Amino acid sequence: MSYQELDFIADVYIPILFMISLLVLSRAAVCQGVKSQVSQWLNLLSSIATVYMVKAADDYYQLWPLLGLDYSTHTALALVFVVFLSSKSLTFLMLSVTSMLLYIALMMYQNYHTFYDVMVTSLVVLPLFFVLSRLFTKLLTHDLLSEKH
Repeated sequence: MSYQELDFIADVYIPILFMISLLVLSRAAVCQGVKSQVSQWLNLLSSIATVYMVKAADDYYQLWPLLGLDYSTHTALALVFVVFLSSKSLTFLMLSVTSMLLYIALMMYQNYHTFYDVMVTSLVVLPLFFVLSRLFTKLLTHDLLSEKH
């Protein structure tokens, strides 16, 4: 395959993950009710916001360049959807993790990012996603319990 064909594949990967995630969320909202999916939507949106907040911090403070690296927005954003989809079923887990590993290999092959760019980005954003997820779950659980009293 040519560089341009591989570039196209890399360009459509995140939008495809996004569309699949929207379909999964929408289907769950229809089947289980919108209210039951609020925490999922908030987790997904907060994770996306985190990707760009870390990017803004990196742009301002030049954190990754201090290490001789480049913040991989592509990796961080793909991880948002891979983490989300992985939590849905074993099939989604296997497919999304495999696709992410192939995407990382493609980014390195196309010289978008180095292995270290991807790893440092992942090691920074993944814990933030989980902290925010826990925070939203606690807040929603607390709010839902408070409404019952």
